[in-house]
Amino acid sequence: MKILNKTLTVGGNNKKDPVKIEVKTSYRITIMVNNNDVMVGTHAGMLLISPKGFEIFDPNGSFYYPEIAEGRLRLFPIYEPQKRADVYRSYLEYQLADGGEVYIYTFYLSKDEFLKIEDRILNEEGCSGILSCSRCTSNAITGIGVFKNLPPDIFLPSKLKKELDKITNPIKILRNKP
Repeated sequence: MKILNKTLTVGGNNKKDPVKIEVKTSYRITIMVNNNDVMVGTHAGMLLISPKGFEIFDPNGSFYYPEIAEGRLRLFPIYEPQKRADVYRSYLEYQLADGGEVYIYTFYLSKDEFLKIEDRILNEEGCSGILSCSRCTSNAITGIGVFKNLPPDIFLPSKLKKELDKITNPIKILRNKP
């Protein structure tokens, strides 16, 4: 039996398949890491999803979505539930624009963990300077919940990816090539 990111997997008996029981909370973050060559473009950002709404944290990025005003610190609140899927898709396309590989990590959190991360973002803890998307993203989560062993001040998206890979397996998205 092992518990990873609030998923409990119990091995089955004989020829039975393993049983998976997912324990989900209403609070989660999704981290997108564009892990391409530095010359082509790399980037990291985060989606914060809770009962009160959906926000995109795009530190040092240039994401834009019509009709949604950028909030403080490149934090985009999406209040209309019907727009969430389209905004998510647009943010993924934005990540894919700089190269063909994006890794998506989703983490379910307690309400307290989620609020601590949101508070760090809003108070700009550990987030400043140019080319600091990975540092801003990592500093928002380091030391909280499943990120208790994540080092602070991660500079490159490729390093952030390696650290997140130690916690869970990502979904890998490849851009369709013509």
